[in-house]
Amino acid sequence: MAEDILDIMRREYRERIRSDPDIVKLRDLIEAGSDYQTAEKYATRAGQLLSEIMKEYISPDLFARIGNIEPADLAHYIIPMLNNGYDYVSAASVAVQQYLNAQAGIGLRVVASEFDSGAAMNIVGKMCEYEHFEDSLFMLDEPIVQNLLQVATETLRVNAETHSRYGLHPKVIRRAEPGACKWCRELAGEYDYREVADRGNEVWHRHNNCRCEISVIENR
Repeated sequence: MAEDILDIMRREYRERIRSDPDIVKLRDLIEAGSDYQTAEKYATRAGQLLSEIMKEYISPDLFARIGNIEPADLAHYIIPMLNNGYDYVSAASVAVQQYLNAQAGIGLRVVASEFDSGAAMNIVGKMCEYEHFEDSLFMLDEPIVQNLLQVATETLRVNAETHSRYGLHPKVIRRAEPGACKWCRELAGEYDYREVADRGNEVWHRHNNCRCEISVIENR
């Protein structure tokens, strides 16, 4: 039963990624050569599609059928699906970085971000904190989108790190979205990568429903 549902989710996600009109348009833009704003939009839409599928199948009804809910049960469904989402967004983000490197005349190999298993397990852990499973289902909504959006951002960061290590001078640009909160407005600006190199720096982070843009240029 569990394997069958996981296989169904994987198949449906693959089909929706293949045929979703927004994803198709964004994929065409990326293949033609685009920037991290496009990668972020791709990640957001890929996250929304993943969220829709997970909310449909990872339901109270499912766990009523398989017995008491345990972290391992949730992880069995959530980790592979987030890994699927990572694969799509990582490929799109790497393609964007390859184009940007070519445009800037940078011959360095593009680095893919790693799948963040800790962030994925954090979603599982938080869901298991709730006494009633249905109260935890919001974690399959915006947190899923943010998880995939972070893949694009981390791809940008690790490549900026590589460029900096080889003597280049990447500049990180964070743009606040229209109507952004005070925290996001105060973070907006341009930063020398070396000033914000730590992964934990707030410049790299978003809160739920935040769609602020993070990009990089070479500061020659």
